[in-house]
Amino acid sequence: MEALEEFSGLIIFGVIIFIVILSQYIKSVPPNTILIIDRNTHYLKTKRRGLYFFNPKTDKITTKISTSPVTENVINTYKTHDDCYYRLQYSVVYNSTDIEMTISSLQDSKRSVYDIINCALEATVASLSRNDMNYKVDINEVAFKQLEYMLEPFYIDVTGFKLISRNERGAQVGAEELFRKHVSRGDNPVGYD
Repeated sequence: MEALEEFSGLIIFGVIIFIVILSQYIKSVPPNTILIIDRNTHYLKTKRRGLYFFNPKTDKITTKISTSPVTENVINTYKTHDDCYYRLQYSVVYNSTDIEMTISSLQDSKRSVYDIINCALEATVASLSRNDMNYKVDINEVAFKQLEYMLEPFYIDVTGFKLISRNERGAQVGAEELFRKHVSRGDNPVGYD
């Protein structure tokens, strides 16, 4: 009888461990949301509402599109027009006004929301000088307007932008740190199942 109780305790413990491990590989997509997933930096699939298998070692959610607010936190290095480099950490809150049109627009342009956000910040910083970045300009206001302008054609409303930190990096920055604009090589990073 004691052996049976120990065995049932081990089975319960094993089931709990199995559920914990399995939960790392099963993700859910809420209603009115679409996730675009890349595997090893290449488009894998577009997932809509429901459960799906997710391998955290090789898969990455590259774009989240929702009618509910989505927050994207970004850290990147950008160059001013007078060749000063700044590492910016910021948060952008956005939502889609029409998910199907957003997906179609991104697919046509072969871009992700993340890439468009980075390009908007790159354009914002490139239009400013070191003096502007440090003293004169409210970057939150300028970046917000640029984000609205660049995301509107994709049926995306920007509802918030906040600069969290701004660090001047001087005149020398490693090439791996500087943000580079997306260049399409004809591959389609956005697609359908």
